[in-house]
Amino acid sequence: MRSYRLAVSSSQPWIGLRLEWAVGLVLGAIGCLIASNVTRAHLNPAAVSDHAVRAADGHIYRLLRYPGRNSIVVLDSESRYLGTMDLHHRVLDAVTLPNGTNAAPLLRSLPPF
Repeated sequence: MRSYRLAVSSSQPWIGLRLEWAVGLVLGAIGCLIASNVTRAHLNPAAVSDHAVRAADGHIYRLLRYPGRNSIVVLDSESRYLGTMDLHHRVLDAVTLPNGTNAAPLLRSLPPF
Protein backbone atom coordinates (compact mmCIF):
# COMPACT_ATOMS: atom_id res chain seq x y z
CA MET A 1 0.00 0.00 0.00
CA ARG A 2 1.23 3.42 -0.87
CA SER A 3 0.88 6.36 1.40
CA TYR A 4 0.58 9.84 0.08
CA ARG A 5 1.54 12.98 1.91
CA LEU A 6 0.10 16.33 1.13
CA ALA A 7 2.95 18.55 0.20
CA VAL A 8 2.70 22.17 1.35
CA SER A 9 4.85 24.45 -0.67
CA SER A 10 6.29 27.66 0.66
CA SER A 11 4.18 29.70 -1.79
CA GLN A 12 0.85 28.97 -0.05
CA PRO A 13 1.12 31.18 3.08
CA TRP A 14 -0.03 34.17 1.01
CA ILE A 15 -3.61 32.80 1.21
CA GLY A 16 -3.77 33.65 4.91
CA LEU A 17 -2.18 37.04 4.35
CA ARG A 18 -4.67 37.94 1.63
CA LEU A 19 -7.56 37.01 3.91
CA GLU A 20 -6.13 39.11 6.76
CA TRP A 21 -5.62 42.04 4.40
CA ALA A 22 -9.23 41.83 3.16
CA VAL A 23 -10.62 41.66 6.70
CA GLY A 24 -8.46 44.65 7.66
CA LEU A 25 -9.70 46.60 4.67
CA VAL A 26 -13.36 45.91 5.49
CA LEU A 27 -12.91 46.76 9.17
CA GLY A 28 -11.06 49.96 8.22
CA ALA A 29 -13.89 51.01 5.88
CA ILE A 30 -16.48 50.36 8.58
CA GLY A 31 -14.41 52.38 11.05
CA CYS A 32 -14.21 55.29 8.60
CA LEU A 33 -17.98 55.28 8.11
CA ILE A 34 -18.61 55.32 11.84
CA ALA A 35 -16.07 58.13 12.37
CA SER A 36 -17.57 60.26 9.59
CA ASN A 37 -21.08 59.89 10.99
CA VAL A 38 -19.93 60.86 14.49
CA THR A 39 -17.98 63.84 13.13
CA ARG A 40 -20.91 64.98 11.00
CA ALA A 41 -23.19 64.89 14.03
CA HIS A 42 -20.81 67.12 15.99
CA LEU A 43 -20.04 69.56 13.17
CA ASN A 44 -23.60 69.99 11.91
CA PRO A 45 -25.88 70.18 14.93
CA ALA A 46 -29.56 70.68 14.24
CA ALA A 47 -30.81 74.23 14.50
CA VAL A 48 -33.43 74.74 17.19
CA SER A 49 -35.21 77.47 15.29
CA ASP A 50 -35.30 78.27 11.62
CA HIS A 51 -37.28 81.32 10.61
CA ALA A 52 -37.23 84.19 8.16
CA VAL A 53 -37.22 87.94 8.73
CA ARG A 54 -37.88 90.77 6.32
CA ALA A 55 -35.28 93.53 6.48
CA ALA A 56 -35.94 97.24 5.95
CA ASP A 57 -34.71 96.88 2.34
CA GLY A 58 -37.51 94.35 1.68
CA HIS A 59 -35.27 91.30 1.32
CA ILE A 60 -36.02 88.16 3.29
CA TYR A 61 -33.26 86.55 5.32
CA ARG A 62 -33.21 83.11 6.92
CA LEU A 63 -32.04 82.78 10.52
CA LEU A 64 -30.80 79.49 11.97
CA ARG A 65 -30.43 79.56 15.75
CA TYR A 66 -27.90 77.25 17.42
CA PRO A 67 -28.31 77.71 21.20
CA GLY A 68 -25.56 75.24 22.11
CA ARG A 69 -23.15 77.58 20.35
CA ASN A 70 -25.03 80.76 21.32
CA SER A 71 -25.13 81.89 17.71
CA ILE A 72 -27.45 82.63 14.84
CA VAL A 73 -26.41 81.96 11.24
CA VAL A 74 -27.85 84.38 8.68
CA LEU A 75 -28.53 83.22 5.11
CA ASP A 76 -29.93 85.17 2.19
CA SER A 77 -33.04 84.10 0.26
CA GLU A 78 -30.92 81.73 -1.85
CA SER A 79 -29.41 80.08 1.29
CA ARG A 80 -26.00 81.72 0.85
CA TYR A 81 -24.11 82.37 4.06
CA LEU A 82 -23.95 86.06 5.03
CA GLY A 83 -22.62 85.88 8.56
CA THR A 84 -23.08 84.84 12.16
CA MET A 85 -24.48 86.82 15.09
CA ASP A 86 -24.57 86.07 18.78
CA LEU A 87 -27.80 85.93 20.78
CA HIS A 88 -27.35 89.62 21.73
CA HIS A 89 -27.46 90.69 18.06
CA ARG A 90 -23.69 91.33 17.81
CA VAL A 91 -21.95 90.39 14.56
CA LEU A 92 -19.41 87.59 15.03
CA ASP A 93 -18.59 87.01 11.36
CA ALA A 94 -19.59 88.61 8.08
CA VAL A 95 -18.72 87.86 4.47
CA THR A 96 -17.67 90.22 1.73
CA LEU A 97 -20.57 90.64 -0.67
CA PRO A 98 -20.14 90.40 -4.46
CA ASN A 99 -20.23 94.22 -4.73
CA GLY A 100 -17.16 94.41 -2.44
CA THR A 101 -18.91 95.63 0.71
CA ASN A 102 -18.93 93.82 4.02
CA ALA A 103 -22.19 92.19 5.18
CA ALA A 104 -21.80 93.40 8.81
CA PRO A 105 -23.94 96.57 8.38
CA LEU A 106 -26.62 94.47 6.69
CA LEU A 107 -26.60 92.00 9.60
CA ARG A 108 -26.85 94.84 12.14
CA SER A 109 -29.84 96.27 10.25
CA LEU A 110 -31.89 93.08 10.67
CA PRO A 111 -34.75 93.38 13.17
CA PRO A 112 -34.08 91.80 16.58
CA PHE A 113 -35.10 88.17 16.75
